[in-house]
Amino acid sequence: MSKAVNNMSMGVVEPQERMKHLSHCGNFIDVDKNQPVTRYYRSGTEMLRMANVYLREGNHENAFILYLRYMTLFIEKIRQHPDYGNVKAEVRDINKRIKDEIMPTTEKLRAKLLAHYQREYEQFLANKEAERVKELERERERERQRQRELASRQAVGSSVIPSLIPANLHVLIDDGTQPSAPDLDLLDQVVYPNDFPTGANRTNLPGSGLLLPTGDASSDKTCQHWFLYTHAPLWTGLYRPVPASGFHPHPNDPPLFMEAQHIQKDAHTKIKVIDLRR
Repeated sequence: MSKAVNNMSMGVVEPQERMKHLSHCGNFIDVDKNQPVTRYYRSGTEMLRMANVYLREGNHENAFILYLRYMTLFIEKIRQHPDYGNVKAEVRDINKRIKDEIMPTTEKLRAKLLAHYQREYEQFLANKEAERVKELERERERERQRQRELASRQAVGSSVIPSLIPANLHVLIDDGTQPSAPDLDLLDQVVYPNDFPTGANRTNLPGSGLLLPTGDASSDKTCQHWFLYTHAPLWTGLYRPVPASGFHPHPNDPPLFMEAQHIQKDAHTKIKVIDLRR
């Protein structure tokens, strides 16, 4: 088929519509009354020669258009020319040729083109359906992928959710374990180092419940106050950053530990802390 008249590219895919488009191209011819009538006969001869060439080359669409245009010119349009009556003998010869040769050839081309367009249309519908099926399958695959991603997110989310504490959970405490009593001989021993550092290390006093910060790395001594286990010493501190860096001694004024001035002791209660800052 010819690429010059490609109705598929124009969006006309139905076979009958494509044939109507070819017929419109074949009928599109006018006769200028100011031109000599013999010029149209010479043009008709050249038109018929080109139509035969297209037919031999297999360009059926252009051949059909030229055959149809030739018949339109010499059966219908040429009668509108004022000098039409002067060429009656030639007209009779052309009409005979149209009836015997051109019209049957044109009808064969029409049937062949219609069958060809029908096959193309069926192939077009099949391709369209195949593309629809592929798009449907792609959409299903996208949906399956979304479901897998959703399930994966749900699995990850459920794995990080903390489990609830069982209602029947019981905490077992061994009452038979008692801390050892401190050595009373050590209660009289108090170690006061000359310098206290800014280190964050702490020393757990053996045999007691007391926990005090250790000394600085600049001093290998520690200050450990020993108390009875039943005592619960409490400390509240005031943080002051030290501008010095590296290993350095601390001044004695103010001291590292000093008696708190904002609490009051009451001997009639076991433990009572009064905050006088309010």
